[in-house]
Amino acid sequence: MSNNTYTVPESYPMNGGDGINSYTKNSSPQVSSILLSISPISYTLLILPALLGANAVKAMIDDVIAEKLDVEKIFSNVVQQKYQCQGFASQMPEFQVFFSDHASNDFNTLFASLPPERPYFATGVPGSFHGWLFPNFSLDFVYSSYALQCLSKVPEELPNKNSAAWNKGRVHYASAPDEVAQAFTTQFAKDITAFLDCRAKGLVVGGLMVLIMPGAGANAVKAMIDDVIAEKLDVEKIFSSSKGTFRYQCQGFASQMPEFQVFFSDHASNDFNTLFASLPPERPYFATGVPGSFHGRLFPNFSLDFVYSSYALQCLSKVPEELPNKNSAAWNKGRVHYASAPDEVAQAFTTQFAKDITAFLDCRAKGLVVGGLMVIIMPGIPNGIPHSSSLTGGIFDFLGQCLMGMAKEEMTQLVERNE
Repeated sequence: MSNNTYTVPESYPMNGGDGINSYTKNSSPQVSSILLSISPISYTLLILPALLGANAVKAMIDDVIAEKLDVEKIFSNVVQQKYQCQGFASQMPEFQVFFSDHASNDFNTLFASLPPERPYFATGVPGSFHGWLFPNFSLDFVYSSYALQCLSKVPEELPNKNSAAWNKGRVHYASAPDEVAQAFTTQFAKDITAFLDCRAKGLVVGGLMVLIMPGAGANAVKAMIDDVIAEKLDVEKIFSSSKGTFRYQCQGFASQMPEFQVFFSDHASNDFNTLFASLPPERPYFATGVPGSFHGRLFPNFSLDFVYSSYALQCLSKVPEELPNKNSAAWNKGRVHYASAPDEVAQAFTTQFAKDITAFLDCRAKGLVVGGLMVIIMPGIPNGIPHSSSLTGGIFDFLGQCLMGMAKEEMTQLVERNE
């Protein structure tokens, strides 16, 4: 990461959403290539843990097409082959999938399309696949399909009318002068070099990469990629570095800054697009988004060094079942809080909170490495003070009265309109 920051290049987003003109509805060639590659990719993912000596696999999939990519078929095939080869008693490795795309593309549609029950941990990574997206030695598998033919930018010579490579406003180089084709070739060489350099540094020793891209029958592109691989993959350096090595001591400004990968977790239905758009272009960390409830499993075992939760754990995962039941002693009469409520209501909230905090701590404990740290910030009141007597309780009591009053007013107006 140059100067310990990741710079986000200029982005040209596809049409988002799920409409007739969206990218997800106009990607037939990409889908065909993905379907043809499902079987070999599934087998690769199946044998990779044994090759790497690991119980979990971290896989990157770039230039994501939300509904069309059909990751479910890949991992369903993995599960099927696993049990066919090794039986139902064999342990399934954990998979963490990083969906990478430009920050301005539609991650909300992607996360909404993921099934709630899926055999992998899903994360979204905003940024160009031509650049740095992951710390060194952090990926086991990289998959790129129908993406690398897209250039990171328009060659500088093309829009210049004084250049021999001026392309007269066209967006392609078919039937164009040799200078135009050479400008595209030069830009592609820079882009493929940057891509392979970043992915090579991100892969662990023994990691695998699958690249699918359209091309002509000539071997020019293959030869170019072979040259870049030979130049950029310094085998001696890679194999002299141990997997997951992390060393840092306070040695002043001359010392090397450790790499940070930050996982922003939120419900899949929340707005990740706005989050990714708000991230500064130059940031000293790798950013990823993780869709899902913080009360559940979001990460493979032993994959996190630090967990930070602020003003979140006071939110319950669901309404206690007794509260809306009019036949229950804990019926809360439609209120959204328990200030000044009967003891049964408070007990119902307490029981649900105990279940939620237990689930949260259990999941985070499994995700933390040995020696990892966790910081939890949440509102509270001193022992012995009733919730209704605290400032927070008073605010919720007032808010609840307002909501109930608004609801009654709406019902009164509705009855008057019906009459």
